[in-house]
Amino acid sequence: MSAGIADANQPLPYATTPPEVVARSRTLGLVAMYLGLGVFAGSVVASILMGVAAGPYAIAGPTGFNVYLRLDSGDPVESTLAVLALVHVLLGTALGAWALTQGIVAIATRRGRAFGVVGLVAAFLAPGVSLAVYLVTAVANAG
Repeated sequence: MSAGIADANQPLPYATTPPEVVARSRTLGLVAMYLGLGVFAGSVVASILMGVAAGPYAIAGPTGFNVYLRLDSGDPVESTLAVLALVHVLLGTALGAWALTQGIVAIATRRGRAFGVVGLVAAFLAPGVSLAVYLVTAVANAG
């Protein structure tokens, strides 16, 4: 036997055993999906309600269509709508960013990859769809 050839019964010095495949939990992706879909649905519902309620405060002018909601107005409905719009934007941003981040992590780490994709897409589309729904309902209900 030659000195450069290893014995067939001996393992090669650089050979390693393959790593064991560990089943990963899909919970991370599921949470991202539920959160993303919740942000999407909640944002659309809030936009419909806000658009219907803000319709009387719509102003059509030479520059286009605008809705001006002020916190310091004398009208309690207008002030309430302004606060609700702010809460809607802040909660949507916080929960949407959470869903986006968790969806990306779920996809990258293969912990509920399909669920993470659904959550990521829903959280990504929520702001645009919400804005479109708000504008359509506000214009439709403009006084």
